[in-house]
Amino acid sequence: GCRVYPVVTAGRLDFAYVGVSGMLEAVVYDVSGRRVAERVWQNLRGDGVVSMDLSGFANGVYFVHMNAGPGVGSAIQKVILVK
Repeated sequence: GCRVYPVVTAGRLDFAYVGVSGMLEAVVYDVSGRRVAERVWQNLRGDGVVSMDLSGFANGVYFVHMNAGPGVGSAIQKVILVK
């Protein structure tokens, strides 16, 4: 699985993944549902942490959709950006 933290951030999001074999994708949406950022990490194996920087975005609420591929699953997490 995967999870994102912290849920309140000044810009940096960390993605912890467990049991990933291949890729992890994170897509960030604003509250209107518009896609504002996307990041794909390739060739991941096992467990670990990767990061994404949202400090260039306006303060507000965002939704992060994480997809770690077949067998690992996906999740959606609300995050709040406060700088």
